[in-house]
Amino acid sequence: MRNPIVQLQMAVGFRHCGVCSLGSVVKGSVVKSGLFDITECSLAETSRASESEGRDPSIPVAQSTSTSTIVDLARKITAAAEVIDGVTSENNFILSFDADSPDPSSLTGENAQTYQQARVAVLEAANEMNALLSGHSGVVFDLCTYVHVASTLRTILTFNLASSIPVTGSTPYDAIAKETDNLDKKTIQRLFAILTDHHIFSQPSPGHVSHTRLSKAMLTNPGLAAITKFSFEELYGFSYHLTEALKKWGSSEEPNETGFNAATGSASTLYAYIDENRDKASPSAFTAVLEQTGSYEFAATDGVVEAVDWEGLGEGVFVDVAGSVGHVSIELAKRYPHLQFIVQDYGSVIQRGEAALPAELQNRVRFEAKDMFEEQKVIPDKKVVYFLRAILHNWSDKYARRILQAIVPALKPGDRIVVNEQIVTDGMGSLLERMVRLNDMNMWAAFNGQERTAEQFEQLVRTVHPGLRIVRISSSTLGTGVIEIELHS
Repeated sequence: MRNPIVQLQMAVGFRHCGVCSLGSVVKGSVVKSGLFDITECSLAETSRASESEGRDPSIPVAQSTSTSTIVDLARKITAAAEVIDGVTSENNFILSFDADSPDPSSLTGENAQTYQQARVAVLEAANEMNALLSGHSGVVFDLCTYVHVASTLRTILTFNLASSIPVTGSTPYDAIAKETDNLDKKTIQRLFAILTDHHIFSQPSPGHVSHTRLSKAMLTNPGLAAITKFSFEELYGFSYHLTEALKKWGSSEEPNETGFNAATGSASTLYAYIDENRDKASPSAFTAVLEQTGSYEFAATDGVVEAVDWEGLGEGVFVDVAGSVGHVSIELAKRYPHLQFIVQDYGSVIQRGEAALPAELQNRVRFEAKDMFEEQKVIPDKKVVYFLRAILHNWSDKYARRILQAIVPALKPGDRIVVNEQIVTDGMGSLLERMVRLNDMNMWAAFNGQERTAEQFEQLVRTVHPGLRIVRISSSTLGTGVIEIELHS
């Protein structure tokens, strides 16, 4: 089953955390311009396909280096901010926390790439300046107290307090208290005060609270609400208990010896646990995430369009391994009418996919109940792409190897395996790198899986079959990578 956590992150805004959304317009490359070394994307080092991609040389991106001075960083911020101001003015794109303001990462059209490059420049330089100016204890204290911000947001979501605030305008705290059992005005006000300090909600006048674009997004976007609830209710617990898991099982590769297992006491894997408890009166927050992946339409073809030689496939076949309800296949089927699509997953999952499949695609997209660890059958007389998106990172090398080994016997000359996942870059780096590494912790705590570097993917593939080769690694459009694999004689 495709990992719904990552799918929703790509879909509903978690790709906008820090600078991860910048991958939607920034291709990997490193160039020098004027005063500044410009690093466009943390995936650049792994991209073999985008070396020729250019960038606007007027956009400075801060180097992550302890030798940068405050004045240097301030100049970088100023230079990039002027570019941002010019592009947003041209596009009548207003940057604001107001509830009706657009997501800063959503600007499209003319000069959008220039804008996004400038945005990452400001974020990187501001982040470094903050680190340089913060005292030792201040940095550690901030890390320790972030839990209180998360706890406050969890409380407001649990009591559904945001729904008492109109989408436009404001409401008094005492009005919210009257609609909420067991919480008085003082409690309500203390909760919102924490989040208004972080631009989640606003206090436009004393005693009143209103939405910002951040709080409005959580109210109106069910996918974002689902993954936020899952993070607070379950994922945080898994991560916290990773210490206990390591004490008990050491460097285990087993999917049922994880932070999740240490937190819950279950001997099952997380996915098995969800299936075992799906019919309970109080379903897991993870169940809500799974349901949202079946109902939320997101950018399913991230990077795949550019990576795959569609014309070279002819009337080929796209096998969507553990493809959930078929988001990727459906989007690609609309683009490429000459291709056939097979979506594979567990029976209960594909039933949902079959029910939602558009009538006009039913002759080209079919669903197949299949365990991805079982050997694939040869599809004769056609070129085949076996596609795995957000799959291998759910698993340790031991099990990722088995998934790939199940595909190898079906590979013919001209067939390919295409893996679409985040790729970790080594060393101290950008905010995007930080996001990928934090997502690595998600995979570790929940599944004993991992995000991998390009070198780790190479090592993994070499252990699957002596003839299996990675032929291309390219940066994609949402901060993920596309890895193409072929079987050589």
